[in-house]
Amino acid sequence: MSTGAFFDAEAARYDASYDADDWAGRFLRTRLEAALRALGDGPGDVLDAGMGGGRLAAELDDHGWTVTGIDSSAKMVGLARRRLPKLADRLLEGDLGALPFAGGSFDAAVATGALEYVGDLPHGLEELARVLRPGGRAIVSFPNYRSAHALWRRFALYPAARLAKRILPLSRPAPMRPLNPISPRQFEDALEAAGFRVVARREIGPQILYEAAK
Repeated sequence: MSTGAFFDAEAARYDASYDADDWAGRFLRTRLEAALRALGDGPGDVLDAGMGGGRLAAELDDHGWTVTGIDSSAKMVGLARRRLPKLADRLLEGDLGALPFAGGSFDAAVATGALEYVGDLPHGLEELARVLRPGGRAIVSFPNYRSAHALWRRFALYPAARLAKRILPLSRPAPMRPLNPISPRQFEDALEAAGFRVVARREIGPQILYEAAK
C-alpha cells in the first residue's frame, strides 16, 4: 500500500487523534506546539510538507505566515481544505519527493510526521532545500528508531498488528513498515548532505524535532 493510500484510509482517525486524551493525542499536540515555537511568528512564506488534515497549517496561518500545504493523501487534503477554506487553492495533493514549486519559493518549511514516509529520503530533503530561499529554515521531525519505544513498535507491536490483519477481517490497514529506519546521526548526516545545517534538536517522545538552516 502506498503512503497516500494508507493515509487515505487513516485520514479521519489520524486527524481525530489530535483531540484525544491519550498518549498519541498528547504527543501530536506537543510536537505541533514545539514546531510552532521553533519557527516563530510570520510574516513570510511557509510550506507545510505533509500537512495531514491541516492542524499545523491552521496554526501557522494564525501566527501570521502565508501558508502553502502539500500532502500525498487526497483524503488528508480534503480535510485540510475543509478546515481552512480560505486557503483551499494553496493546499495541494502531491509528492514530497517531487515538490511542484519553483526553487526559492519559501522562507521556511515544516515537515512533521512526514519524512519517515518518503521513499527516497535524501532526495526528499534535497527538495525541501531546493524550495527554500537562501537563509531559509526547515523545522522537521524524524523518529528516533533507536529509542525503546520505537524498537517496541517496530519489532513487537507492528508485526503483531500485521499478523492480526492477515488473520482477522479488520477494516483498519496494517501499520506501514519503516521506510528509512536510520539512526539520528544518519538522519542528521542526510540533512547536512542536502544542504542544511542543524542548529537545534529536541526529543519529543519517540521523535526528534530539528531546526535546520539552509
